[in-house]
This record gives sequence, C-alpha cells and structure tokens, in this order.
Amino acid sequence: MYGLLTSGDHAIQLSDLELLKSKEVQSVPLTYYEMERNLGMFGNLLGTVLGTNHRVTVAYRAFWDLLTSTFRDQVQQKIDDKRFVKPAHILRSIHLKCFMWFSQRKLRQRPADPDFASILDALITDTYVIPHLPPALYKLAYAKATTPSLDTQSVISNTPSLGTATSGSSSSGASTVISGLTTPTVITGGTPKGTYLANLNPDRDIQNLVDYGTKLTTLVTQAPPPLMDSGQQMCLSYFVRGGCWTTCKRSSTHARHLTPAEKQRLTSYLREQMQKIRGNTSVATATSPVSSVP
Repeated sequence: MYGLLTSGDHAIQLSDLELLKSKEVQSVPLTYYEMERNLGMFGNLLGTVLGTNHRVTVAYRAFWDLLTSTFRDQVQQKIDDKRFVKPAHILRSIHLKCFMWFSQRKLRQRPADPDFASILDALITDTYVIPHLPPALYKLAYAKATTPSLDTQSVISNTPSLGTATSGSSSSGASTVISGLTTPTVITGGTPKGTYLANLNPDRDIQNLVDYGTKLTTLVTQAPPPLMDSGQQMCLSYFVRGGCWTTCKRSSTHARHLTPAEKQRLTSYLREQMQKIRGNTSVATATSPVSSVP
C-alpha cells in the first residue's frame, strides 16, 4: 500500500493514510443518492492513489459514466422503489472486483481490466447475483435510514462535487482531495425494529406485479392480505419487497416458501389491487380540471 501511495499522482504520504483511518466513520449508504456520493468519493480515491491513467481507474471511470449518464433512473428505481438490491451490495461487488484484480497482480499475473460496468448490466437485466455481506456490514446495510439532522446536512454539503469524483485530480492540489475524502458521511439510526430478515429467494413474478412507487400500505388499506395455508395473513413486505423486520405482526410467515396455492392467491390479490389503483389513477387524471383558453 505504501508503494502505491508514493507512486500516485499526488504523492500521498503515509501520514495522509493515517489521517484517513483516524477519521473513518463506519456507515454505509442506504439510498441510491447516498450510494452515488460514496461511489464518487471512491473514484476520487482511486484516481488519487493509482493515477488517472491506471487500468483500474479507467475501468471505474467507464462504470461511473455509464451509471450517471445512462442507467441512473433505472438503478435508482431498483434500489429505492423495488428494493431488490441494497447499496451495500453494489459497493461490495465493486470491492470484490478490485480485490480479485490486485490479488492476481500480487501473484505477478496479468489480469483483465475489472469489468465494473457488468454490475450495471446485471442490475438492468435482472441477472444480478447479490454478494454475501460480512456480518458487520450486513448490520449497517439493513439499518433504517432517517432524515438527516441539520448537523448531518451540513456535513453532507461539504462533500466534494461528484462532477470531478472520478477524474483523480483536483484544481487546488492533493490537500483538497484528502480533506474532501476525510469528511465523514453520517447516517443516523432509526427507531429499533428488531432484526431485518431478507428474503434470499424472492419470487420475481410476484414482485413484478407491483408497479414502481406503489406503497404496500395502499394495498393493505384496500383489502387485507391473502392467507397462508395455515390461515395466517401473508406479509407483503417479505414476499413483495424482499424482506421485513422480526417485529412485524405477520413475522410468522417469514422465511417460508409459498406453496403453489399460496402463490396463486397472492398473485390474484396483487393483480386485483393493482387494477384498482391504476383505475383510480386514470379516473383522477381524466377528471382533473383543464384550464380553458379564453
């Protein structure tokens, strides 16, 4: 690591690394835009340590450009609306690709450039394989995000602009790059809700029945969830959103696979409720007042 630091574009010293470690904050992004900020700072770090023309930096810049110019809306929906994937999963995938590349280099091999962009392709085509998260990272990844306080917002406003995050350079020199990277991103915890239990084998057919942006409370308000074969109400959050908390009043239906009959009942329920929601939306649109032209 010291050799990489001294050979970087800005000739970072070991004391700078110690400064980074001393200001480390154990937090992970919980929303898409928090993830984008973290990805930008990681690209800044790559460019600073490895140089702007390093193979890993160039590959990462291609990933960054593709994310911010083409797939931002789709990835944001996957994370914030569908919630199939956590921001920590994407960060973990990037870290694993970097680890594999440097591990092969350490063995004096010649690895291919890390294909960071393949992560986005897999996300968009619904072929993304969720990586395993270490226990410490899992606890942070499945914490509940809350609205940042005034102090937190002031901290976030001081983070470097994403416009130059992957450029690996700074107009004011290395000190500006380091000071920007050491600004912590604070994520506060919410009300304790027990332990989050992820559905490791979600049914995509079920999940795709619910439109983007639809709140599960809207479905439950219209009609109660269907019953399991045991007579208990299904937890929509677990089967549709991909996970739920252990304090859920329907937690007894968690960690179970739906039988064919249960899946059919849930499918019929979701289709019926979504038709009602779409019908109400179309009616509201059709009856909305239109200003007349004098």
